[in-house]
Amino acid sequence: MPPPADLRPVSLPVQPARPTGLSRPGLSAGAGGAAVPRPVPGLLAAAERHLRIGAPADLA
Repeated sequence: MPPPADLRPVSLPVQPARPTGLSRPGLSAGAGGAAVPRPVPGLLAAAERHLRIGAPADLA
C-alpha cells in the first residue's frame, strides 16, 4: 500500500542564488548580502525608558 499523499516526499522548486554583491541599497557585499544595520532615531532612548522602574509620572 503506498503512503498517503501528505507523507510522500515533495520536490520543491530550486531558487537561484542571489548575487553576493550590492544588488540593492542597504546590503553589504562583504557579508554575503546580509542587511547592514542602520540606527533608528529614538530607539535607544525608548528602550531606556522602557527598562526604568517606577511610575510613568516619576519618569518625567
